[in-house]
Amino acid sequence: MPVMPPLPKPSRVRELDLLDKVAVISGASRGIGRAIAFNLASRGCSILGTCTSDIGVKNISSIFDDEVSSHIFDATSRVRPASLRVKGLVADIFSSTCARTIADEINNTFNGRLDIFINCASDPNPGIIGEMDTDEVQRSLLGNIQTPVMIVEEFVRRRYFKPNSRIIYISSIRSRQPWSEQLMYGAGKSAGESLCRTWAQAFGGKEERYSFMAGTTANAVTVGLTETEAVVNCGSEAVQQFQDEFFPSQSIPRFGQPDDVADVVGLLCGSDARWITGCVVEEVLEQTSTDFAGNLILFSLAQLIKISKRPLKVLLISSAIVQAQVAYKRRNGPAREDLSSDEAAPASEGHILQDALGLSPPVATANQTSTKVSQIARQIVFTPGQAEYLLESYFDILQDANPVFSKELFFHRYRSSQCSEDLISTILIITAKLTGFTANEDDPISLDTRLDQILSSSILEDDLIGDLLSLDQFRKAFILAFYEFHQFPGHQAWLRVGRVTRMAYRIGLDRLDHIRTLYPDWNTVSPEDIQEWKSLWWCLYRLDTYSNISSGTPYLVDDNVIRTSLIQSYTVQPSGTINTSSELFLPPNSEDLSKILLAASSSPETLLRNVHNITTAILRHAGLIFRLNLPHSQEVIGAQVAKVERQLATIRLALPPGWLNPRRNAFSNESHADHHARTITVLHLRMAQLLLSIADTGLRQGDEWLLSWQNVLETCQDIASIADQWDSSFCLAVDPAISFTIFTAMIFLDLHKKATIMAEHNHSSDIDHHITILRLQLQHFARIWTLPRLLKLSFESFSQSVSGPLSHRHIALILSRFEAPLHPRWLQFLSSANTALADCK
Repeated sequence: MPVMPPLPKPSRVRELDLLDKVAVISGASRGIGRAIAFNLASRGCSILGTCTSDIGVKNISSIFDDEVSSHIFDATSRVRPASLRVKGLVADIFSSTCARTIADEINNTFNGRLDIFINCASDPNPGIIGEMDTDEVQRSLLGNIQTPVMIVEEFVRRRYFKPNSRIIYISSIRSRQPWSEQLMYGAGKSAGESLCRTWAQAFGGKEERYSFMAGTTANAVTVGLTETEAVVNCGSEAVQQFQDEFFPSQSIPRFGQPDDVADVVGLLCGSDARWITGCVVEEVLEQTSTDFAGNLILFSLAQLIKISKRPLKVLLISSAIVQAQVAYKRRNGPAREDLSSDEAAPASEGHILQDALGLSPPVATANQTSTKVSQIARQIVFTPGQAEYLLESYFDILQDANPVFSKELFFHRYRSSQCSEDLISTILIITAKLTGFTANEDDPISLDTRLDQILSSSILEDDLIGDLLSLDQFRKAFILAFYEFHQFPGHQAWLRVGRVTRMAYRIGLDRLDHIRTLYPDWNTVSPEDIQEWKSLWWCLYRLDTYSNISSGTPYLVDDNVIRTSLIQSYTVQPSGTINTSSELFLPPNSEDLSKILLAASSSPETLLRNVHNITTAILRHAGLIFRLNLPHSQEVIGAQVAKVERQLATIRLALPPGWLNPRRNAFSNESHADHHARTITVLHLRMAQLLLSIADTGLRQGDEWLLSWQNVLETCQDIASIADQWDSSFCLAVDPAISFTIFTAMIFLDLHKKATIMAEHNHSSDIDHHITILRLQLQHFARIWTLPRLLKLSFESFSQSVSGPLSHRHIALILSRFEAPLHPRWLQFLSSANTALADCK
C-alpha cells in the first residue's frame, strides 16, 4: 500500500454546519479528494468516496473513517455525531456504469439523499500534440467530461439532489495556462468549468423541472501547483520543471497543499457561499490573485455583496487586495438602486421633503405601508400562532441590540391592528431567519429570497414618496439597516445606515425635546410615542458609532449638538396623569459625562439603556482620537489621549458598585440577560481604553513606548477575562458589533505573542488561552451573523500572514496600517503583510 500523505490537522474546532448532509466525492482515497473528504467529515457531513480499487475502499471505509474519529472528535473531546458515516466505493470513471454504481450506492446507504457532489477524479494523461491517437482522446473525454456529466444526470433523474445542494468541479490551472504536452487535460478541465456555468443556470431555481433542487450552486475550483502524490511521483526533473514554470508568477513561491484546496472547496460547500454560483474560483497563488488567506476574505466578501437584477458578469472586490473575477447569479427580485446616486432620493411634492425644515411631526398610521414590500412579505404565510411566536422571539433575542420598541405598547397595538403590515412582516421574516424558523418546509429558500427582495426594494425614500414618514416606517428602516450592516457588511450597508441617519436629522430626531416646544403639531404626539422616537434615535446613535468606527470614517451624528434627552421612565397614576423621570442630555463637554451617569443611576428602569448610550459616547470619543492619530501632530494627539483617559477614569468610578464585575452579580439578583447587557457596556469602556492605548503607543519611544505597549496587553487581557464569562445563548440578545472589540483584542494579543520583547517573559501560554477564548466567542457570533464571520477570517489571515519575531519597527509599521477592521487599506495590508514586513529594516 502506498504511503498516504498526512491528514491536515485542523487549527480550530470546526462548526458542525454540515451535520446530516451527504457528500459524494470522486477520487477520495488520496490527495486533494481525501483532504476535501476530511474537511467535510470534520463538519459532520457523511461521505461516499469513490476510488478504483479495493485497497482504496479499505483506506476510505476503515483507515480514513478511524482517523476522522481520532483526529477530529477524540482530539477535541467531542462525541462523534451518530449520523456521520463514511464509506468507500469502487467506481472507475472510465467505466460506462460509473454513474449508475454511485447512484445505486447513494440509494442503498443514504436512502437517496445527496447534498454535495465534488468531482475530483480525472484522467491525468496529458495529451501530447502530435502523439495522440483516437483512443487516448476518447479516454480523456470520457474521464474528464462524459463521466461527470453522467453522474450529475443520474442524480438529477433520480431526484437525489436536495434544495441548496452543491456541485463542485475540481479544475486545473491548465485550463487557462496552456502547455503543448497537456492538450486534452487542459481541454477537459475547461469543459468542466463550462459545465458548472450551465448547471448553475439550470439548478438555481428558475426552471420549474429542477425545482426539487432549487438553490443549488455549481462552481469550479481551479487548482494550481499542489504537492500531491501524483505530482511528486512525476520525478525530480518534472517537479523542478513545474517549479521553474509556476513559481516566478506566484506571490508565494511554494507548492500548495491538498488541505489548501480543501478549505476553499469547504467554504463553497457551506451556507456562506450560497450566492456564489457559476464561478471559476482560483486556488492559485498567482501575483494577480491572493494567497490562501486572501481567498478566504474574497469568498466571505463575495457573499456579502448585494447583487442587482442587472447582469453582473464581473465583480472586482477591493482590487488592491483581490484581482479576481467572480461571476454571480442574477437576483430574481427588484433591482437595487445605487445608494450613492443623486437620483436615489427624488424630492417631489407630496412627500416628506416638501417640508423645507423637515420638522413636521411624523404621523403614525397603520395604513402607511409600502405596497411593494408588503406584497413581497405576504408571499410568506405565517399562521397567527407562528406570527405571535416570532414576535415574542424578536423581543427575547434582540432586546439589547434593537431596543426600538416598548414591548407592552407594541403588543397592545399589534393585537389592536394598529401596526403597519410591512413592519410586522419585516420583523417576522428577519426573526425567522435568525432563529432558523421555517414557515413552509416545502419552500426552504423562501426566507432568503423574500428577505433579499425586501432589502433590495425598501430604500427609505421609496417608502416615503407621496406620504409622511410614520414611526413604524422609520423603525422598519432602522431594523433593515441594522440587519444589513451585520449580515451583509459592505459599502451598500454603510450607505444605508447613513441614509437612515440623515433622515433622522431631517425630521429632527436629534433635537426632539427642542422642536416639541416650537412646533404645535408635535404636542399632539403622546408621551409614549415620544419615548419610542427617543429610543429609535439612540439606537441610530449606536449604529452610527459602530458603522463608522469599523470603517475608519467620520461619524454622521454630532455629539456636541444633540438635544434629545436620554431614555426616561414614566408611570401612569390612577388619576391618569403621567410622571416621568428628569430629562438628561449628553453634555456638550464630554468631561461632564460622569455627572450624567450619576444622575442616570437614580432611574433603575432605564439605567442599563442609558449607561449603554453613555459608554457608547465615550467610545466615540476614543474612536475619534484613534482616527485622527495619523494626520495630527504628536502633541495634539497626546493631549487628546490624556483628556479622554481622564474621562474614562471618572466614568468608571461613577458607575454603580459592581458594574465592572465580569461575573453576574448574584447577590443583587442580577438576571443573566441583564448581566450580558451590562457586560456590553463594560466592553465599550475596554474598547475605548484599547483604542487610546494603541494611539498612545504610536506616539512613544524607548521606555515610554514599552509602558504603552504593556497597557495594550493589559486591556486585551481585560477583554479576554470578560469573554471567559460569556454565555453563547445570549449572542442573539446583544449587539453583534462587539465583534469589533473581540477582533481588535485578538489582533494585538497575536502581535504581543510574536513580539521580540515577549521572549523575555513566559506569557505565551496565557496569550494563547486568551486568543482561544476570544476566537470561540467570535465563533459563537459567527454562527448567526456574517460580520463576525468576516472578522474571524480577517484575523486568521493576519495571523497566518504575520510571522514572528516582530521588532519594535515591525510593530510600528503594523500600527500605522491598522486604520479600522473593515478599512480597505487594512485589508490590502493583509494580502501583502509578509512583503511589507520583510522590507521593514
